[in-house]
Amino acid sequence: MKKVRERNIFVTYEIALLLKASQAFLEVVAGILFYAISTTAITTFILFIAHGELAESPNGIVSNFLIQSAHQLSVSGKFFIGFYLLIHGIIKLVLIFGLFAKKLWAYPASLVGLGGLILYQLYNLIIRYSILLLLLIVVDSIILWLIVREHNKSYKTLLDVEVSSYR
Repeated sequence: MKKVRERNIFVTYEIALLLKASQAFLEVVAGILFYAISTTAITTFILFIAHGELAESPNGIVSNFLIQSAHQLSVSGKFFIGFYLLIHGIIKLVLIFGLFAKKLWAYPASLVGLGGLILYQLYNLIIRYSILLLLLIVVDSIILWLIVREHNKSYKTLLDVEVSSYR
């Protein structure tokens, strides 16, 4: 029974990492696209999406936010967003690959990064409550717990190997 539970938790851990890796990959692609596509084309695309959303709900928060953001998008803003997405995605991919490879350095680095993100999300949640942000905090907290759990198992295995080599 305990082995089945352990296996289910490990599978959940791997699925969570795959989902985070997919998100990171999309961030890298989006970052590259922000560099490759003109500011005008990005603004036009955002306005196209937002106007479709406005037709459904004229007072929609998301659509109004998109329109306001599109009008304020500058060339320097576009490069910052592209750089941020690219670097953020690459760092997450490196950490996730390190976790999949069971590299000991990846566990604390991931915990610091994800812990910092959760603290930032909590700060934003205090400023303006959002059910979506609360959901992200819960999901990231579960992933953080899974990483801690896997780190403890990997570290224990490493200690067992070292102890047995002295016998």
